[in-house]
Parts: sequence; structure tokens; C-alpha cells
Amino acid sequence: MMRALLSVCSCIAAIVSPATTLAADAADHPSLRLHGADLYEARRVAVESALSSGWSMSLTSQGVVLFEQATDPSDGPGSSLVRVRADFLTDQDDLIIRLQAIQIDAAGTSAEHATDVTERYRDNLMNALWSLRAKWEARLTVADPAPVERGTESHAGSVERPIGTWAYYAERFAQDQGCHLAEGGAELLSAGVETELHRVQCQGRGALLIHCQFGECTMAR
Repeated sequence: MMRALLSVCSCIAAIVSPATTLAADAADHPSLRLHGADLYEARRVAVESALSSGWSMSLTSQGVVLFEQATDPSDGPGSSLVRVRADFLTDQDDLIIRLQAIQIDAAGTSAEHATDVTERYRDNLMNALWSLRAKWEARLTVADPAPVERGTESHAGSVERPIGTWAYYAERFAQDQGCHLAEGGAELLSAGVETELHRVQCQGRGALLIHCQFGECTMAR
């Protein structure tokens, strides 16, 4: 679904120039506010996040970035793609990021046509925004998480399992994979400057190994 969303981004980029103003109903588009965020730094984090997720960047300006991704394996003339337009709007000391998605069919041909699919992908767009906020806040609050030693002693003399910075995100990701959390939740196995490896115990099944980076988690390989 994320690939489809990225494709929508491409379609938007193809039909809207960076200087184009937002549509009259743009206030209804998925958006969020980053308090005290610097436009250029927030835009950099957004671009890095999108590129690491498989999107390509078709256009960038001070306040607009266009991402795109093909929905068609052929990825040639006549293929379909999704283009996402990200607007970075300053509001006093805050930054508002607003997304719009457009699907382009028969791209590069005389039959090319575009469809606004923002509503269809609203949940995906909001998930992308929440992920961006998590990465932005993590960047501000956790510059260099130090490795955690395994098995620290509690006052009662029992061994406590270490809890990582991204434990909450690891558990939430595990639940998305159908895991019913067992008592104890996520256990931190290792931590680096930007990443953590968690083991999440599930009821009635084996544990999941989950890799997290700035709050973005995947199954460990």
C-alpha cells in the first residue's frame, strides 16, 4: 500500500508545479503541525524518510516536494503512478506539512489522465505524517542512545530486562503483525547510535525480532 501511496505522490508531482498554490479545499488534506520546526531541516528528514521507503523525488523547491512511485511493474509509457505533493507551510514558529495524492494513468501517452486520490489514501498519508513526526521528535530528543547493558539488578534482587527508546514502537509494530503481547513486552537486545533490536514476546507463538530506527520498525533479518 505504501508503494501505491508513493505512486500517487508521483502523479501529483507531474501535474502540479512547485509554484502552484494549494487548491481551495486544501485545508481538508491530511496535515500535521511540527512545533518549532525548521523548514529546511524538517524537509530534509521528510525526503530521507521517503527515499528510504522506496519513493523517488521528482521535484523540490523551498516549500514543496513532489514524490512519486509507479504502481505498474512496467514503469514505462502508459504505466500508472502515484504522485504525492508535500507542502511545507510556515506558521509563526511552527511548520505545517500538508499532503495531497494524485494517481496518473496512461502516463506519458495522449490518454494520460490524473485523479485526485487523497481521500482514498487518507489513512496512509496520515500514517506517513505520524511516522515523520516520530522521526522528527526522536531526532530532537535522542541524539545518541547508548548501548544498554543486559540484566540490570533491581532493588528486590531480580533481573530486569532492559527497555529501549523505541520499545513502544516495537510493540506496536508487533501488534500490527498479529502478535498478542505477552507479559514483559519488548526486550532490548542491542542498541546503536540510531537503531535498536528488540525481542517481543507474543502469547501462543514465538517471539518476534524487530529492528527499529528513529521509531520506524521492521522485522529483523
